[in-house]
Amino acid sequence: MSDVARILKEARDQGRLTALDFAQGIFDDFIELHGDRNFRDDGAIIGGIGRLNGQAVTVVGIQKGRNLQDNLNRNFGQPHPEGYRKALRLMKQAEKFGRPVVQPSFHSND
Repeated sequence: MSDVARILKEARDQGRLTALDFAQGIFDDFIELHGDRNFRDDGAIIGGIGRLNGQAVTVVGIQKGRNLQDNLNRNFGQPHPEGYRKALRLMKQAEKFGRPVVQPSFHSND
């Protein structure tokens, strides 16, 4: 199997950990926040507040689903404008309260 095929297979794996899995697994007391306070909540963007080594942090990430219904609810991980507004709202809130912003990133170094 070529490197490109292997990377594509890993990226499309339904059992792969998601941003929400990482947020709940890495950060203590993670609380997910919803909505852009303007229109509606976008399930493709997850965000919230958690603790990392005792320090409060804001977490923002893109969330795909694990099955067809979940993917439809999360728009296959493609944010709508309200998702970007939600991320911006959370980042402004983090700036106001002096919290660092953490964005989980998933890259294979192989």
